[in-house]
Amino acid sequence: MMYVAKGLSLIISGLKPIYFNDSPTFALIAMGSITGAIIPGFNIPNAVLIFFAVALLAGFLLNRTILAATPSPWEATRKPSASPA
Repeated sequence: MMYVAKGLSLIISGLKPIYFNDSPTFALIAMGSITGAIIPGFNIPNAVLIFFAVALLAGFLLNRTILAATPSPWEATRKPSASPA
């Protein structure tokens, strides 16, 4: 499947490989530090901040939305499905 995606990307780009290492914006996002610009001496790489933001978003989605509707085994044993007759 990866070869198919790589082939399609070469077809779309006109047989020119796409590299991000020469883009100053990519380098700024990947290796820069927003916190270092705001608070001098407090350099946290942007990649770490992006990781934590995605982790917080995933935690929120899995705990506070319908995506967390699957009960755990402990909840399933506490709630009987039918009462004995």
